[in-house]
Amino acid sequence: MTQEYVRICPVCKASNPADQPLCSCGASLAGVDFSLKIEPPIAPGDLTHVEVSVLDTPPAGMMSCPHADCAQPNPVGRERCLYCNRPLGAVTAAEASGESRYTLPSVLREDYRLIEDFPATGSEADLMLVESLQSGERLVAKLYRKGILPDSELLARLSQGAASHVVRLVKHGMSDGYAYELMEYCAHGTLRQLLDSGPLPREGVRRMVAELAAAIGEIHAQRILHRDLKPENILLRAVDPLRLALTDFGISSLQQATQHFTTLARTVKYAAPEALTGVLDEKADWWSLGMIVLEAASGRHPFEDLSEQVINHHLATRSIDVRQVFDDELRKLCRGLLLRDPKRRWGAQEVARWLAGDESLEAPEDSAGPLLSIRPYRIGEAECTTTTELALALAKNWEDACKDLKRGAIGAWLEQQLNDQNLVRKLQDILDQRGVSDDYRLLRFLLAAAPDMPGVWRGKAITREDILTAANQALSDDKAAQAWLESIGNEQVLEAFGNSGESGYGELARLWREGWERFCVLWETAHQAQEAWLATPKSMDGESSSAYVDIDEVMYSRPLRLAQPSRRSLNARLLLSLHDPALVDTMRVEVLAALGEISEYCPWFASVGDVSQLDPVGVLAARQLLPFARRDAADEKKRLGGYHDNREQNIASLRSRIETDLRLVIDAGKLSVTDQTARIELTTALARFHETAQKAMSLAYSEESFRKLQAFIESQSERAFALGEAFNQLDSVEEMNAIYIQPNRLALALGALAFIYVLAAPWAALLLAAALASYGALRFAAWKTACRHVQEAYRAFVRQSRLLLRETQTSDK
Repeated sequence: MTQEYVRICPVCKASNPADQPLCSCGASLAGVDFSLKIEPPIAPGDLTHVEVSVLDTPPAGMMSCPHADCAQPNPVGRERCLYCNRPLGAVTAAEASGESRYTLPSVLREDYRLIEDFPATGSEADLMLVESLQSGERLVAKLYRKGILPDSELLARLSQGAASHVVRLVKHGMSDGYAYELMEYCAHGTLRQLLDSGPLPREGVRRMVAELAAAIGEIHAQRILHRDLKPENILLRAVDPLRLALTDFGISSLQQATQHFTTLARTVKYAAPEALTGVLDEKADWWSLGMIVLEAASGRHPFEDLSEQVINHHLATRSIDVRQVFDDELRKLCRGLLLRDPKRRWGAQEVARWLAGDESLEAPEDSAGPLLSIRPYRIGEAECTTTTELALALAKNWEDACKDLKRGAIGAWLEQQLNDQNLVRKLQDILDQRGVSDDYRLLRFLLAAAPDMPGVWRGKAITREDILTAANQALSDDKAAQAWLESIGNEQVLEAFGNSGESGYGELARLWREGWERFCVLWETAHQAQEAWLATPKSMDGESSSAYVDIDEVMYSRPLRLAQPSRRSLNARLLLSLHDPALVDTMRVEVLAALGEISEYCPWFASVGDVSQLDPVGVLAARQLLPFARRDAADEKKRLGGYHDNREQNIASLRSRIETDLRLVIDAGKLSVTDQTARIELTTALARFHETAQKAMSLAYSEESFRKLQAFIESQSERAFALGEAFNQLDSVEEMNAIYIQPNRLALALGALAFIYVLAAPWAALLLAAALASYGALRFAAWKTACRHVQEAYRAFVRQSRLLLRETQTSDK
């Protein structure tokens, strides 16, 4: 018959299976020696000695807890679960509908209402979210199971200590036979949720260490050992900046002496090696801090997926391997906090020196460690025995790693020491690639050797924060940072990490690529707008007749004046524009402030769009185009400078031309109106005056003298128009008269009169003669009237013209 082993609980002396971590009374069985199981005689129907094991499917004679957040196997016949202490009967309708299965103790029921209950996480107590009926403040109520009493002295110290890094204990006591605590509610959750999202950046780990070191220092100052420090027992008061608070002091102890003996439960993954003996001091909490730092820095707990027995064996026989931590300073902290000897282990003083950046602080090496069965790969100060260690060491010693990869040293070690033929084949495929750099080959190998390693390129981390830091350095004309960013973009480094499954890199690569493409489109749009503007005829003096196109400017100078910036020079500002709204706002304000000086002289700049509504890339394009727009505006202003600076001369010249035209009109009108030659000269002079007047009215000068001249020209133009209309009327009358006074027509009319007079009736001839004479008189009167209108219009024009001429003569004198 196969012998079976059990563990005898040191508290209640109950027999428990060898692989069961907790006794039904709640005590931890870690460190308890195994004993041979003695089978007592079992009476028919007696199931009190059936062993309890944690299995997915309960064995015969066992039943699963019906509550989904527990579901542990229990012996048939029990009324309450061994693990969550809830009834093993059918799930109630309230539980099925999501309603709370608890009621508050009467002392709390008067002032608080139950919001929800949290899933069971242990066998000691249940947690519920409650709300004050008066203030609306939300708190967490902790209700201990029947018969479990917390340390009242410890709770008194926690409630009176006013520690800033310990969860605030509002009240505690007994009600209805149950112990309870009412404490602060932190809506951001626990540190576990933050660590599950991946490794924290270096500064994030430093902030976490500072918070937890202060918290541990506060409770140790009150002679309290937490003894179960783990991410689940650390609450997030705030995320940015990180603020933490310790909670769950259920197994904490009051430290009455240098060392303290305890047999209560603790979490094995974060417990110090000396917890196996049950003798602890304050250094045990610092060990727990070290395990949390190791998990936060590497992204994975070293004991992940290991059983309690394996973890205990590891703690008893070897030191913790911290080589998976890439950062030197964080690795030093882990080594100091995870020394198995409590006397040599770092505490509050050493952590404070580490936070202060004390370079003289050295982390001693643990004397015990695993024996290496293979020859390590040495590069820099690292000695690597696994592919993960190798990848991290190669990333830190990038230049030497590129040389080793190219010379075949890495491939030989993989083949001879690790015998990893799969990785060797991947390495050979990488080396066979053409058209890629040695840096890119090394990156591909690192991702093949350690797919979960943090992003790194050319020995530098490439988190979003690191890339933006390099972008700021590149803006300060740091050539190395510019080259580093350019290589990331040219060799598609972010895409490589995105394809390997790293979150965030693919999105960053997409934003970077699409931002550059949009910038190129905006720049080309501005290029075309400037081409069209340069090809548009421009005038020197505001007259369309003097407009011209500068062929040299269009054909030769244009490509040099608006050359698109290289991607290398723009990477830094583009990345910062995509991730820094403050920089975009600064550039937007700069461009808007410059619009006043360039919009009048540089119309092509408007092609980029409304600056106040542009997206970050559009604002960046406008900012980069601004120097070119200012140069074009300055050139255009300079081109028109002579014209604007000599307006008075232009006005004087225009006035002189007007006066000349007026004199010509006056001189031509001195002859008789019936003189055809005089009329032709007068009409020609008026046409010349009209042309000069049109040029004057098309100008937009603001000088007072020009405005007066324009007013005169406008009124005189009306008189010239009236004179022209009078001449047209006179011409019309004369053309009509000419029809009737032709000799042949007069002869025909006289012959007709004579014929009528001789052959017909003399009275009819006389009557027709009288009609013809009357019509002739009317035509003559119309001609005289037209002549009079011409004279009147001419005199009005001359009278006004002489006023201007007289002003000129007076000013000349």
